[in-house]
Parts: sequence; structure tokens; C-alpha cells
Amino acid sequence: MAEKLTASEKRTEKRKAAQQAAEQMFGVSKGSAEPVINPLDYNISLMDALNHYNSAFDNKDKRKWFMSYVGKKSAEFNDLPDYEFRSVGTMIRLKQRDQPLQDKELKFIDDTVRDLRAKAKTGRTVSAFEKKPQEDKPKVSVQDRVAESASLHIGEINGMIDEFIANDVDLDVGSYLKANNVSPQVSKLIPAAFVSMTRELEEVLEGDDKQLVEGYSFMKKTKIKKLIKALESIQASCEQQVVTAKANRKPRVRKAKPASVVAKGVKYMKENAELGVKSVAPEKIIGATEVWVYNCKYKKLQVYRSESLGIKGTTILNYDVGTSGSKTLRKPELVKGYAEMTKRNLGNEFKNIKTKESAVNGRINEECVILRVF
Repeated sequence: MAEKLTASEKRTEKRKAAQQAAEQMFGVSKGSAEPVINPLDYNISLMDALNHYNSAFDNKDKRKWFMSYVGKKSAEFNDLPDYEFRSVGTMIRLKQRDQPLQDKELKFIDDTVRDLRAKAKTGRTVSAFEKKPQEDKPKVSVQDRVAESASLHIGEINGMIDEFIANDVDLDVGSYLKANNVSPQVSKLIPAAFVSMTRELEEVLEGDDKQLVEGYSFMKKTKIKKLIKALESIQASCEQQVVTAKANRKPRVRKAKPASVVAKGVKYMKENAELGVKSVAPEKIIGATEVWVYNCKYKKLQVYRSESLGIKGTTILNYDVGTSGSKTLRKPELVKGYAEMTKRNLGNEFKNIKTKESAVNGRINEECVILRVF
């Protein structure tokens, strides 16, 4: 059996792996020559430099660069955790090395120093360098943990964008989020980080800003359009990950309550006289393997499939995202017939509906008739 590593040994191994990755990608390591910004190829060389620093140096290094930059005022920032200096520390390193940063990067440094100074004055975190007894250290808030996790995933996605630009590697953010089991809270924070880049690329296509057009002259318009589409897909991928993560969330183990008690909060349409259909009692959904719901307002026929469905509040839980789905009915009068079909026939009819299938979100409301439960 392999010997279990201590926390310190794990951190050491992680840093070694990061340095090796930097050597493979950039041909340099932490102790080697640092990257240089090429004004004639500014955007690509800047991205390469940022990736180098993220791979070869950790947040403690970036904190030291920041502290040396602010000089005598560094004590003001002692109460901030290391990850707060991740982005600005890298930019400061480039500036201190007299690299030709553009105005927007210099403004980023000034704005971030101001924002961190304001954040430090709130005193809501404790410095990683401050020596206090373990029992005196306050817990890091959930919001801070979520923000730090989002920052790490954004960095990884930025690396994927670099690969797309340099080597035409597909930007499949959806698969990345799923493979890393990114939580709904973190997924919601990711898209905002790529809005400014998308707008900048759109301005390049418009062609009004000559300096911006020149900066992206290394990319063809077709590739810029493809990149814009890929960046826009990040929003949809994150939204889908929120739905997937919630659907696959394991319920906490508690003493089982009667189905009637669990489902008492479900709001649904008991009967639709116009369509001639009545709802199945919602408590029958609990433990079922398949449930068919019709949303009368949006004319959506929905199916939820699972080994064992559950309910919390007004939401169906534990459904399989891959086999569940929703389609719009162009002929709502068919609903009555669906309510009388067998499981197999109903599944075949759903496949024959020509409208595009979309994902379900699990929610039931007063516009929904519970057609069938199997």
C-alpha cells in the first residue's frame, strides 16, 4: 500500500508537477529565464506569459511581487489571503521587469491595488503569514471558497482558449465542467470572466478601433468568429452544468418521511377540463422510474427518468439528465391520448415528435399536469 503523503508533501508534489508542466509547455521552469512580451505580437505573447507564471509560480510568489510593488504600504494588505494576488501579482511582475504592457493592463494594476486596499480595510480575512494559534483563525467564508474555486477554473479555461488560438484545439468547456464536477455555485460565476473578451473580439470584427484590429491581426476573421461562438457557448455550458449538478446531487440521509408529507408542497394543476386530463397524485412520483408532465402554458411535454425519482419542495430530484427531456407540442389535443398510453407507447410517441428536444429543470408549478407515473 502506498504511503500516505502529508499536506506539506502533497503541496510540494503539486508544485513539482506544475513546474514540469511549465517546462513542457514553455521550455522554461521557475528558476529559468522569464517570458518576454513582444509588442508586435502583444496578445499572444501576453497570454503565453500569463500561462507561464500560473504554471511555474504559486500565489505566495505573486503576493511577494505585489508587496514589493506597494513598498512601505505593504502592511495594509497583510490580512488578505494569497489567492487575492493571483492576477495582479503576475501583471506587476511583468511591469517590474519593464515589459511593454498596454494601458489597459496598467490600469488593471492600479484599479486592483485600490480594490484590494478597500477590501483589506474590512478586516474580513486573516493573513496566511500572520502567526496565530489555530483556534484563533476564523473560518474562510463560503463565498471566498467559491470565488477562489471559480478563479482556478477560469484560469484552466483560459488555458483551453490559448490552445484553441494556437493549435485549433476544440474549446469544450461543457466536458471540462462535467469531468471536474464543478458545483452550481462556481459554474454561475465563470461566464462573467469572458464577457469583456467576447466584446473585444466583436469590436475587432466591426473594425472601428484600428489599434485593436492590429492587435488581433494574427487571427483570421473566420477564426475570430469561431472563437466568439466558442466563448458564447461558455454561458450555455455553465447553465447546463448547474442543471446537471443539481440533478445529480445526492440527497442527505434522513429518516424517511411518508410520501404524502414529502410531496405536500408540490404545486400542480389537478385537472385541465379543456384538454380532458387529470393529474396523478404527486406523492406517486417518489420512488418512480419515469414521470410524464405536461406544461399547459408553454405546451411542453416533459419526461423524467431515473432508477428512483424524488421530490423536494416543488422540484423533481435524482432524474437522469441524459435520458430525460422536453419537447414542444404543436397539437395539445394529443395530450389526452398520451395520458392513457403505456410506458413503451408513450416513449415511442415522444421520439416521433418533430420539435427540438431540450433539457428539463425539474420544476413543477400550477401550469403543470402530471400525466403518467410509472
